[in-house]
Amino acid sequence: MPLKEKTCFLEKYIPSDIKEISVILISDKKITDINRKFLHKNHPTDVLSFKTSQTGDIIISAETAKMQAKEFKHSLEKEIFYLIIHGILHFSGYKDYSDRDRNKMLKKQDAILKKVWAGR
Repeated sequence: MPLKEKTCFLEKYIPSDIKEISVILISDKKITDINRKFLHKNHPTDVLSFKTSQTGDIIISAETAKMQAKEFKHSLEKEIFYLIIHGILHFSGYKDYSDRDRNKMLKKQDAILKKVWAGR
């Protein structure tokens, strides 16, 4: 499935009130600053997502994504796409604050990735 089709497949997981999504790639330092400011966590993370009235921002640490891609033995493109899925699921109401919720979210994230990444 070409990247454009993969992206269109994700549309069904985007709430109808979101009209635009931005994907922003930044450094570990910058994502640490954002993580500290909004979530009071003083460390880098792979992805953060923020929803306002009609927009959604998915902020990805390029450094962490690159490290995770290597760790999971797949491409950086696949890792970034995986993190975009994660951000979109947050917009849809998925949470990852408890182990139970995180496992449910990761299971859904993995299922979506498997479906859209098949044949690559």
